[in-house]
Amino acid sequence: MLNQASLRDISGGEFYNVGRDAHIYNSTKSSVNRLEHLHKFIAASAFHDSNERHPPPRCHPSTRKTIRLKIRQWITEDSSTKIFWLSGSTGTGKSAIAQTVAEQCKKDSLLAAAFFFFRSSPERSPATRLVATIAYQIALFVPGAESFVTKAVEDDLSIFSKDLSTQFDHLVVRPLNFATRAQTSKSYFVVIIDGLDECVDEKTQSDILDAIYSSLATESLPLRFLITSRPEHQIRMRFERDDLSSLTEHLVLDDNLEARRDTEILFQAEFARICKEHHVSDSPWPQASDIVSLVDRASSQFIYASTVIKFVDDRRSQPQKRLNLILGTTYHGKVSLFAEVDALYTQILDNILDKDMTLHCLHIVVFSSNDHSWKFLCRPHCLTQLLQLDSGEVQLLLEDLHSVLDVPGQSEARRISIHHKSFADFLSSDARSGKYFLNQDFIRAEIARLLWSCLRQWLNKLRDLDSGKLTYINGIVQ
Repeated sequence: MLNQASLRDISGGEFYNVGRDAHIYNSTKSSVNRLEHLHKFIAASAFHDSNERHPPPRCHPSTRKTIRLKIRQWITEDSSTKIFWLSGSTGTGKSAIAQTVAEQCKKDSLLAAAFFFFRSSPERSPATRLVATIAYQIALFVPGAESFVTKAVEDDLSIFSKDLSTQFDHLVVRPLNFATRAQTSKSYFVVIIDGLDECVDEKTQSDILDAIYSSLATESLPLRFLITSRPEHQIRMRFERDDLSSLTEHLVLDDNLEARRDTEILFQAEFARICKEHHVSDSPWPQASDIVSLVDRASSQFIYASTVIKFVDDRRSQPQKRLNLILGTTYHGKVSLFAEVDALYTQILDNILDKDMTLHCLHIVVFSSNDHSWKFLCRPHCLTQLLQLDSGEVQLLLEDLHSVLDVPGQSEARRISIHHKSFADFLSSDARSGKYFLNQDFIRAEIARLLWSCLRQWLNKLRDLDSGKLTYINGIVQ
């Protein structure tokens, strides 16, 4: 149709020469109007700078330096891994790191898009707006991408009802390929997806990872994905498959020496600020021993540290009294000191599928872990026998609790352990945990009943043995 035409015959449009393909796109509409239809399908509250998230969690400038540098190098240097999975238990600071990285990448023109999932938000909990939100930001942030993104939307107005892989291909992969094909420098843009486990549907969580893999495996995109999440079962299983694991760099946020040092730095810096702003005359305040105590309690859980700081920094009270309250007790009946932590733990427990049996198992573990006499029950094989379950069933029951528990395999000698003491404190307080309350008297009686049941079964089996075998077993028992 254009064989006899020249460029002077084309008006009111944009001309793109990409390799051998010439793309002519009518763009007489303003930039804002061209993005208007796409804007209807985005979750603006999921942006890294959205008002709904203000003020967002972010790292103190003197903390998480090693992790932030590692992520920075992964983004800017040529690497075979195109996905960076940052995992960690509840409250270890994943979102703060993601936010800080997003802000720095935005300053350096490396940010393609960010999406912060949040289970309690109707916009940010489903994945229905994920790809549109990413595509919208790519249109804004990546030079030359806007026209290709809007063209993809206009070509198929039903694109937002398609599956995630199709949306990724049409709205992200193809526009980015066209926009960056003429680039001579080897540079990467980053898409940040925070809190993948906060996406309400577990299957969709895997679908998102499938779509990301498809886009990275089939196209040489100048794009990298930073993904943060708790180590939930379905996410771990998908990342551990060969196809995705070969493209992924995995970093676990745990209770190591550097994390403890960062927690101490955060406490010291924030208490210095509070001391100045509240005109605290006590010197020194707080005592060095108080900082050590708080760091020990935090166990590298930055949500604990930030919650303590928020509590002490109350404008209506004296910081000294508020800190003494924390150091003297784990919970105050009149003040919801750990409301944020409690909400997270409640959310995790709400997500359990087999609630009755899982909570039964959980309560025994938490109770036994605090009593040296019963700690042997925290070993998977002992718990399996106590509850008269099949081999491996304990692990299946506790699959939904990996963000708060460390669950070893059936054959491992390690005990099931709690990531953070505040979880045990939460369960032990009726006022905080409500329907998930661990009644210690009841659990103690329940363990005694279960042990007696196991003993009776064992004695019944002994009766079926001949006297020689019985004498042999009696010798072993003695």
